[in-house]
Amino acid sequence: MSTKARQPRTFALERAFISCFVVVTLSTVVYMNFMGFFRREVEQAIKANTDPYIYSMYEYVNWRIATLAYIAGLDNRWEMYSTLPRFNWRFVFKAKYSDQHTVTLPLAGQTERTFLQNTFFDFKEAKFRWNIYSSSANRQPYIQYLCRTFPLSNGAYVKSIILELYVAQIVPPRDAVEKHQAFLPENMRVLQEVGCS
Repeated sequence: MSTKARQPRTFALERAFISCFVVVTLSTVVYMNFMGFFRREVEQAIKANTDPYIYSMYEYVNWRIATLAYIAGLDNRWEMYSTLPRFNWRFVFKAKYSDQHTVTLPLAGQTERTFLQNTFFDFKEAKFRWNIYSSSANRQPYIQYLCRTFPLSNGAYVKSIILELYVAQIVPPRDAVEKHQAFLPENMRVLQEVGCS
């Protein structure tokens, strides 16, 4: 009789826990997306209408939620139907060797690739490069990996890895039709040069 009395309470606790988990998870995802689109407006409103202490507490809470969402993998952005950026970009990784010659490294997206490589293996590169696009700290281990992978060229040792960023502005649709051109010419800048240790 005691086990029958415990079962409904146990199921009720399980349902309550699952419901709380679902609500917290969905709320976190919605919050991260909301803050991604409206962060500037919300921050300006809070900063203008409250004292500095409340604004600093808002920043702290926002940072805590963002950190927990990142750790839990809930910081995804719903960008499928959002406004797309008006530019296209790509990285080019080059190695500078001790005899001062520079070589474009044979990586996906910057050298000739076979049909099999393009179709079945290189799709991961775009996602990887997206992840390292905005973070110098995320690029450092990859650059050191390139130093270890391509240590020699014509008997010279690798001295540094040069990361070039190429950006091409996307022409607005009406102008693209008139000019028969989808992109403006690419602009290149050296994003960073990291010495190999």
